[in-house]
Amino acid sequence: MIGFLKLLCRQMNYYMTDIRLLHTLFTLPFGVIAIILSWEQVALRINQVILIFLTFFASRSYAMGWNRICDRHFDRANPRTAQRMIPANKLSLSWAICFTSISGVLVVVFSTLIQHDLWPYACVLLILFTGYSYMKRIHLLVHVYLGICLGLLPIAVTIALGASLTPSIYLLALAITIWVTGFDILYALQDKEFDHRTQLHSVPSRLG
Repeated sequence: MIGFLKLLCRQMNYYMTDIRLLHTLFTLPFGVIAIILSWEQVALRINQVILIFLTFFASRSYAMGWNRICDRHFDRANPRTAQRMIPANKLSLSWAICFTSISGVLVVVFSTLIQHDLWPYACVLLILFTGYSYMKRIHLLVHVYLGICLGLLPIAVTIALGASLTPSIYLLALAITIWVTGFDILYALQDKEFDHRTQLHSVPSRLG
């Protein structure tokens, strides 16, 4: 039993390291802004806010975990990513699938606790996050796809709170989409040659 707990803790640590859990903190302000914009419309409860943040953490953990699982063969072949936990044989594939699946289930559970009829929306978001991992194999608009996934955050928060979607929320969603799209294009410059060689789609690999 002790040996299993040690293995569990070690694999969980590798998983959290690989998905860069702390980086979630950099995108939390978007959710906070959406909460502030909805403040005047609804009577906020502290448990709602906590559940929204937990849902956000679980959502990002699922998205990043699934991306690491799907890209493990590319990560192993790419010198820049070869030391990620799965290709480096530190985090086992079975544990990665387990943690990612739990994160997905938690997204649905937390969403249902916020409002009992939110689970269909949570499932749609999980499908969108899953799709991102395959977009790089399909089209160079993968960057826009990622931007839209994150741009949905303030809209999702507003719906979860039961507030109305105002022009400010849509403007915030658009701003996040554009910012993330641009950031991801710049980030993809690191893998321009690798993406071109392996026929993965990105703006840098297509346009230079």
